[in-house]
Amino acid sequence: MTTSSTPARTAVTVAVREVLFPAGVLAAERDRRGMKVFDLAMALKVHPSYIARWESGASAIRSDYAAALADLYDLDVSFHFDGK
Repeated sequence: MTTSSTPARTAVTVAVREVLFPAGVLAAERDRRGMKVFDLAMALKVHPSYIARWESGASAIRSDYAAALADLYDLDVSFHFDGK
C-alpha cells in the first residue's frame, strides 16, 4: 500500500489597513482630473463598482489602493490611517 504525502499548508494572515474617505472627496478629485470611473478603475485594475463604493463612502479602501490613489491624485493619505 502506497500513501501519498502532501505538504502541510500553513495559513498566513496579513493585516491590511483600510482607509475611509469622506463621501465626495474622491469623486471631486477624479472629476478635477477629467477622469471617468471606468478610467480610474482600469488604472487601479479594479472593477468600476469598487470606485463607486469608495467614492460614496460605502466601502473602505485597502491601504495599497489608497496609496495608488494618492500617487494618481498627488495626495497625502497618511492622515486617514488610524496609526496602528
